[in-house]
Amino acid sequence: MSKLCPCTMGNSVAGALFNLRNAKKLNQEEPEQSGTGEVISRRVDTVYSLTRSDSSWAYFVKFRLENAEELELTVTESDYGKLKEGSKVSFVRQGFRLVSFT
Repeated sequence: MSKLCPCTMGNSVAGALFNLRNAKKLNQEEPEQSGTGEVISRRVDTVYSLTRSDSSWAYFVKFRLENAEELELTVTESDYGKLKEGSKVSFVRQGFRLVSFT
């Protein structure tokens, strides 16, 4: 079963914002966990601001873990550029956020 970041789920703008705020709060409350896996895909989503007339980017990387489970994490732009498909990495995550990797 695939685990997706809860901030990408929702049918409406209000629902998406609610999920994004809850996901950030949940990430901060989660303990850090380590794991290993292979990068199987990367994606970039556009994030539109409701209060400003601009947009930004959100970066995601999906890993296949040793137990064949798939896990998608949000990453920084810098980490997105370093993580290539097919790379095997050890990582630390907090909720659905990538903290660090080697």
